[in-house]
Amino acid sequence: LCRAADSGYAPAQAEVGRLYRWGLLGVTPDYQQAYQWYWRANRQAPNSWKGELNEIRQTASKKKIQLVIETDISDLSFDQCENELLSDI
Repeated sequence: LCRAADSGYAPAQAEVGRLYRWGLLGVTPDYQQAYQWYWRANRQAPNSWKGELNEIRQTASKKKIQLVIETDISDLSFDQCENELLSDI
């Protein structure tokens, strides 16, 4: 999953976002990370995960969580998913 997400495969990026959003498979829920990964997926396939992005924004707003988005994804490392996600498990 991480190899596919880090290589830019949108469905894998969205799946990483889902893991963070709902805290699945032992991952600590993290709206910032969830939003970031869904945002990356949505850049690859515009409007495919628009609903998820809006829902996360609304939930974060209610919980007073400020979401910060990296607009420049060109500096993402090849193993970013593994470094972030697997260190959380």
